[in-house]
Amino acid sequence: MQKRVKIALSVLLVALLAVMAWQALRPRGPVYQGKLLSSWLNEAFWSGGPSAQTTSATRSVGTNAVPTLLGMVKARDGGFKRTLVMLSRRPSRVLFRLHSAADYHRMAMWGFEALGPTAKPAVPALIRLLKHDDVEVRSTAAYCLGVIGPSADEAVAALTECLSDAVNSGESSRATAVLKERAATALGMMGPSARGAIPILTIATNDQMWYVRNAAKAAVMRISGESVVPLIEQLRDTSDPIKWYEAAMLISDFGTNAEPAIPLLISALGTKNDIILGHAAIALGKIHRQPDVCVPALIPLLSSPSVSTRQKSLGALGGFGDAATSAVPAMIFCLSDSDPWVRMRATSFLKAINLEAATKTGVK
Repeated sequence: MQKRVKIALSVLLVALLAVMAWQALRPRGPVYQGKLLSSWLNEAFWSGGPSAQTTSATRSVGTNAVPTLLGMVKARDGGFKRTLVMLSRRPSRVLFRLHSAADYHRMAMWGFEALGPTAKPAVPALIRLLKHDDVEVRSTAAYCLGVIGPSADEAVAALTECLSDAVNSGESSRATAVLKERAATALGMMGPSARGAIPILTIATNDQMWYVRNAAKAAVMRISGESVVPLIEQLRDTSDPIKWYEAAMLISDFGTNAEPAIPLLISALGTKNDIILGHAAIALGKIHRQPDVCVPALIPLLSSPSVSTRQKSLGALGGFGDAATSAVPAMIFCLSDSDPWVRMRATSFLKAINLEAATKTGVK
């Protein structure tokens, strides 16, 4: 038995060394300030999200980033790769860290978000990936087309077909629901040119998952040119927390256009219902307007006894970027929070918002 264990460990070590060699010898890709774009994105991943520097690096590389990002969109995991990823993340045995396909998909989405319309040359390849046999690859491609925006309107027919196939598949998996959400959102981002998708989007507004319903509703509104303002009145009624947070999330999907909702969302931060309170914070972060009133209203939530509230308020403050500098003292306090996610995000935000303060507290 002991001999078999040694053989298995030897095989695993050889496999790990092979992966390391592949990582070292693969095409290097575009460079910004002496560092590979993939390295910028890798650092962003391990620090919890892209910083202003990561975004700047991606935009500076421009269309040269497209091949690297497309490679990340196409990433897939086999069973053996998943085992290696799991082993590489055991704290007591880490020699190096491997990324899963989901990690690469996240980094690709950050990259395409940073590029926006500049990534138009990637549109044909992303359209082809909407027919990929891996649902998560299709889902990532749909998201990336959405953040490219109207410049990717040639993808409308393919996105409509992708959404239709997902809706009609009858599958109820989490991955399929996310695909429907992202395809619907992407169609909405195309604007009036996606009018032909309204019938399937209307069907999706009745999906069993609230985030799919909201994405479809928001898409129909964007395509039709409807204003979000009439929906804001729904936030006055807090009697049904589930209905309230769905409305808040739908409204916040319109980003800065939902600014008129801010007074009602700030008012909701005073409720005793954690569902309403937490999603009011999320919505404020997604709208990220009027930091002079929103940031001071969010800071006290960082000391809430509710872990969920602390997490959501910290994420919301991160949405304000440099405008949330007044939250630095409270974020420093979060570095010793009992929740690991809060500690991790506080570290990331401190580095992004105030590197000097982060350095003084020992954040690396």
